[in-house]
Amino acid sequence: MAPRDERRARLQLLHEITEGVPSPEGVSVSPDGKLLAVGHSLTEDIGVSLYPIDPESLLPGARQRICRGSAMGAFHGVTFAPDGRHIAVTEIGSPGFVAVMRAASRERTCFLENRYAPFRPKSIAFSPDGRFALIVRGLNVGPKAAALVPGGLLSVHPFDAASGIIASEALAEFQGQSTSFIHVDMCSILPTAPGAPYRILVVDQGIDEIVAFDFDPGSRTLAFAGHFLAGLSFPHGVAVSADGRFVAVTTYGDDSLRIFDMMRGGEALESPRA
Repeated sequence: MAPRDERRARLQLLHEITEGVPSPEGVSVSPDGKLLAVGHSLTEDIGVSLYPIDPESLLPGARQRICRGSAMGAFHGVTFAPDGRHIAVTEIGSPGFVAVMRAASRERTCFLENRYAPFRPKSIAFSPDGRFALIVRGLNVGPKAAALVPGGLLSVHPFDAASGIIASEALAEFQGQSTSFIHVDMCSILPTAPGAPYRILVVDQGIDEIVAFDFDPGSRTLAFAGHFLAGLSFPHGVAVSADGRFVAVTTYGDDSLRIFDMMRGGEALESPRA
């Protein structure tokens, strides 16, 4: 096993954009590495921006605005579909919504208004095979959030990768029954062997953990599978590498990014601090 100092050195800052990125929220890179999408909050000028990425230097190019924003809301979750043809976003204003747009033309292909108030659509993830979309809904942080029961809501929907349409009706739902599950946030789906349940990872800020769920499309069930990563400090983001080996987690509480190697029993490889 390599010394810890060597493992930490694997993260290197290549480029930094400090202008023209107002109130950034979610971020996603297209599967081919050619585009970078960023969601923004509390600004009417821009809701989601798109940057072309130079294939040699990896330098983001001139910003393109995909859609306008909202002074009272936020484009919180942003993710590319597995084939890169579509970008899905979640907006957590009142009442909030989920939308899908074509990456090439910016044409909107799907719009799902939030029907689960007071919960807001915090994030969205696609299964690696492109068959399903997971939407995670929770409460916006505020003084009333901790007093509300039951907790947050997860739903899995069929996704048509060709048309870019997420079915409005869910195949399966899971609703928490305690205050600890109210503060859910970002999510991701691990690669799955054919025929096996889909393993879902969700940030639970209420208990400082990443929790796991299993979705079985055959039986249309979505069930709690356990505590995936514990002992975190107000986690916010979670992302899985394409091969399922690495899980990256960002935490507000200690301003850190950790990358876990699942082949080494979930050991944290790096923990750079701001």
